[in-house]
Amino acid sequence: MIFYRAETDYWCKRFGRRKTMLGLLISTIIVGTLSSFSPNYPSFLVGIFICGYSTLGYGTVMYVWMMEHVGGKYKTILGAAPHYNFGFWGLMTGVFAYLLPHWRHLQLLFSVPLIVLVGAFFYLPESARWLLANGRTEEAEKIVREIARVNGKDLPSTFRLQPPVTKDSGTKTRGSSLGFLQLFMWPNLRKKTLICYYMWFSTALIYYGLTLNSNTLGTDLFTTFSIGKLLEFPSITLVIFLLLKTGRRITLMVFYGLGGVSLTLTMFIPLNYFAYEWPILVLNLLGRISAINTLAVCYIYSAEVFPTVVRNVGLGSSSFWARVGPMIAPFIVDLRVYGDTVPLGVFGVVALLAGVLVTFMPETSNTPLPDTIMDGENIGSGDSFWSSCRKKKPIKTTEI
Repeated sequence: MIFYRAETDYWCKRFGRRKTMLGLLISTIIVGTLSSFSPNYPSFLVGIFICGYSTLGYGTVMYVWMMEHVGGKYKTILGAAPHYNFGFWGLMTGVFAYLLPHWRHLQLLFSVPLIVLVGAFFYLPESARWLLANGRTEEAEKIVREIARVNGKDLPSTFRLQPPVTKDSGTKTRGSSLGFLQLFMWPNLRKKTLICYYMWFSTALIYYGLTLNSNTLGTDLFTTFSIGKLLEFPSITLVIFLLLKTGRRITLMVFYGLGGVSLTLTMFIPLNYFAYEWPILVLNLLGRISAINTLAVCYIYSAEVFPTVVRNVGLGSSSFWARVGPMIAPFIVDLRVYGDTVPLGVFGVVALLAGVLVTFMPETSNTPLPDTIMDGENIGSGDSFWSSCRKKKPIKTTEI
């Protein structure tokens, strides 16, 4: 997992979003199906590793491709809507595991039906933004004209796309060799990158840590898991509403703050005092819902912060830290030897710190997606929650 992000970014730069997605999807189908016939455990682990490599890369590239095709409020809605799948298929996984208890059958069920997705790639176009950023202007114009035609818009015959040309054009042409390093070569982009990394890390750490800690609080694990998944549907709807009304930064601050306060409060609630430990259960679910919601915003935020030339590696390297979080989560859960609610308190502090760091991020809801490195550096420069608070409202004067 540590190295696949850079490789996926290389494939995207070399072959484009569409071909990379197709290759990763076919890899998932073939290796996933073969894994169901594994003769021993080591060969099964190898197959699962390759499947994880392919599916994580496929999901990242697909999300980048989608975000590069939409704008306005649809970028917000479609950016968060895929998280409805997490709730639905999370519940369905439990149903499938109950109906098909044998792991070979489950593996086949999770792999073979993906064949239907292959047909979509004969219809899906390449990302026009990626084509334009790579100098393939005519192909990008053709796709944009087709999109306009489907939307009932007529573009004039004189319409032309202009490739992004800035003083960083030299680094842009060397993107395949610099790639990941470009995220740290400019101060504003470096700051946004590091904060994004911590946002992804903290969100995944809290969510999976709460999942692991669910069966240590005197509550039923299946009940907690099922309620948490069901609550994802209204919570994602709330996220979309808040994103449209308040923007990215305030939404993240609200949910990191809610999760941090809720989880920290669990340390002050006595155990074995309330029936079914319902106050801790409620606060635990609030923390988990907050983590789910912040994850949805992290996807959108990262896609808007990183420029086209490094968007895939930016989003991919950010989500890499979402894998580091779950690796550390079991060790934090083990802190319950010092008290059953101590892990929840640690997760609460992690969330509160993330909420503070978000205040130094720019608001991106009304800004165009950056294309070049300098676009990514300049957009949001000097903008933070604190700078927006310091801005004085203009004094209205009355003419006499």
